[in-house]
Amino acid sequence: MTTVRGTIYFRDSQSGAAESLSESIGRYLKTGDSQTLIQPWCVYGVVYGSRWLVTAANIEPMGTPDILTAPVIKVTYDLMYGAILGWDPDIYGQAPSIF
Repeated sequence: MTTVRGTIYFRDSQSGAAESLSESIGRYLKTGDSQTLIQPWCVYGVVYGSRWLVTAANIEPMGTPDILTAPVIKVTYDLMYGAILGWDPDIYGQAPSIF
């Protein structure tokens, strides 16, 4: 089984995207989101979002909010490839749009 682990950083103003990624655990990705989370040239099947299941998305706030610097949200995520058939939509469902 092919899996991908990635890390993405969001500005504080993008906290909704970080939350959407976290809420996507156990669901398969939309195609545009899979192309953003995985570099299209590094893993076969990346163009098909329905083949990638979000298995983990850990959120870590970094920094402290103050006048000079905005906090950053770090999300480390794991995706699992579901081969040609993808994931059964009746069981897993499609994740909400992240980006």
